Amino acid sequence: MILEDTYEGSLMMHSKAENREHGSGAIVDKWTAKKVIGYEGINDRIRIVRLAASPHNVTICIVYAPTSAHSDVEVEIFYEQMTEALKK
Repeated sequence: MILEDTYEGSLMMHSKAENREHGSGAIVDKWTAKKVIGYEGINDRIRIVRLAASPHNVTICIVYAPTSAHSDVEVEIFYEQMTEALKK
């Protein structure tokens, strides 16, 4: 997981996939960057961002799902991992 301050206070959150096959991330403006209370990289394909909000905090799940070119096993593992991430 990599957090980087970017131009004028915005924030970039991403993974750096070693094999350059997949990865996920997000860029938020400086106002939203101040609201980030958590960022978790489950793996290269799944990221969880938590934002302070009112009346309830917000959880955003960012995913890069495997395509039909991947095996059924890879797709099934991805969905199992995503389901577990959403339970947190």
